[in-house]
Amino acid sequence: LTRHEANCAFLSLFGCKPIESELAKLFGGGDDGDDHGEGDGEGLSLARFLAAARERFYLQDRDEAIRNAFRAFDSHGHGFISRQACLAAFGAHAKFVPRHVVELIFDELDIDRDGKVSYR
Repeated sequence: LTRHEANCAFLSLFGCKPIESELAKLFGGGDDGDDHGEGDGEGLSLARFLAAARERFYLQDRDEAIRNAFRAFDSHGHGFISRQACLAAFGAHAKFVPRHVVELIFDELDIDRDGKVSYR
């Protein structure tokens, strides 16, 4: 893999690019002067990439993806998602999901039936 391919793979797997020091460690050196992220010619073996991805997977917070998704829906930072905000988000970004399905999901998550979903 080139540096660019490793960046893309990490972005796809973990939702963010690796930090530069992580890439430098993977590619066996410091800053190689390549500002374009295309690699230094040697590349990264699949085995080394998989080992790094496995290590990062085990170190990542299991709830991080859920918190990130929650924050995306809680755009005002209130600490909860209202029914209207949920419907608006799905309407804007996932129009293919029928409104009644969004309502069912929200009702399932709104445990205390106050019209709000909180993250823990």
